[in-house]
Amino acid sequence: MKTQIDLLKIFPTHAFVIPGECDVIGLIDPATGRSCINGHSLDDIRVRYPNAEIVEIESWRNERDIRTNPEIIWMESSEEKYHAMLCILPPRLQGEGGFLVGERHDFFGARGEARYQGFLQHRDVFLMSSRPMTATEFEKVTKIIETPTS
Repeated sequence: MKTQIDLLKIFPTHAFVIPGECDVIGLIDPATGRSCINGHSLDDIRVRYPNAEIVEIESWRNERDIRTNPEIIWMESSEEKYHAMLCILPPRLQGEGGFLVGERHDFFGARGEARYQGFLQHRDVFLMSSRPMTATEFEKVTKIIETPTS
């Protein structure tokens, strides 16, 4: 006979965080209400992180994603920086006119998409993205740039 398991009783739905920060201090065990790793309470956590709060993970993640994903602005860079970043590692993506740096910067969103620093070159102008971007975002930008205009 199979036993039905209530996943909400097993998997954490809440976490300790510092408001406005991007990282989780620790997940909360739904059975104990304490941190999963060390069994710390909120008071214990606040000894090290005085501003810590308990949040619902999904809503915190959505708010964090909105805050950390503003519109990309292409800022002028130098030819030296462009080539230095191109040579660090093999690019994650490279096309005519630009590339994504081979080492990921962070992971974004509920699906955990990797984001990379973006660079573009158009004639003698070198540009760098204002924030890390996903491969999908980069492909959209390079298609726009590579599309001839009439």
